[in-house]
Amino acid sequence: MLKPVLLLVLFCSMFSSCITRKKITYLQDAEGRKGLPTDEVIRSFDRTSYDFKLKGGDLISIKIGSLTSTEYDFINQYAVQMGSFMYLSRQTMQNNSAGGQTGMRQQQMMNQMGGQMVGDDGKPIAQGDPQATGFLLNDAGEVNLPKIGLINLEGQTLAEAEDIIEEKLKGLFEAPQVRVQILNFRFTVLGEVDHQGVYTTYKDKTTLFEAVAMAGTPGEFSDRSELKIVREHGGQTEVAYVNLLSEDFLKSPYYYIQPNDVIVVPPMGARSFRKYGIQDALTTVTFLTSIVSLIALIRTIQE
Repeated sequence: MLKPVLLLVLFCSMFSSCITRKKITYLQDAEGRKGLPTDEVIRSFDRTSYDFKLKGGDLISIKIGSLTSTEYDFINQYAVQMGSFMYLSRQTMQNNSAGGQTGMRQQQMMNQMGGQMVGDDGKPIAQGDPQATGFLLNDAGEVNLPKIGLINLEGQTLAEAEDIIEEKLKGLFEAPQVRVQILNFRFTVLGEVDHQGVYTTYKDKTTLFEAVAMAGTPGEFSDRSELKIVREHGGQTEVAYVNLLSEDFLKSPYYYIQPNDVIVVPPMGARSFRKYGIQDALTTVTFLTSIVSLIALIRTIQE
């Protein structure tokens, strides 16, 4: 009686431990073709365009390059006066999808200079955690720069914001070149990943693949075919599901993440079975074994 039950439990255990390649391989060919030729384009996709646009509450970094001496760079002086920066920790640099190598090079320079970054003329320049001295856009999407005043950047891309600020700086700087970077682009990753949490990226175009990779490798039993994306849009909360196993994801409107996105990586059903089902089945078998043994003992005594 027990033999078939034990065989069934063993079979279920073996079956539950098998995860096929189709359930874990990203961007699979939709037609399932094999033996595809190498070093040539097989398919192409028109990716959904996405341009990050500034809005009230955004924190931005403004860096200016020009022929003007650093001594007269009042934007940088303002940043220095706001307080000494503390550079990103190693863990944060490893988690962030952008700026990691730059941050490490800057940290090495800091160490060589006793912890203080200086320009070519020996003057101190802003250093450390970019968020410590970023410029915050007010509710109207305006940034207030010293000696210039309010500049409206609401609805502008980073490239457009650079052009607007450059135009304002002409006459104050010689041949100014402006670099604008978003500093508080945050998103959350939950579920079957190595490190759940809130992450910050300094790239205005961060893909969903990059976002998930920042949270660590998805677990063995993560369901890559039904990632949930929770997004705030136009005063509403949207929920969408995406399939990372299909090449068609490359043309998805969710290919790029947006600020405050919540990414949920769900588990496969096999995970729950392995964690609870097998244990419950073994408990049942143990209980049945005890009952059968007790019955056999009673029969032996009666005989």
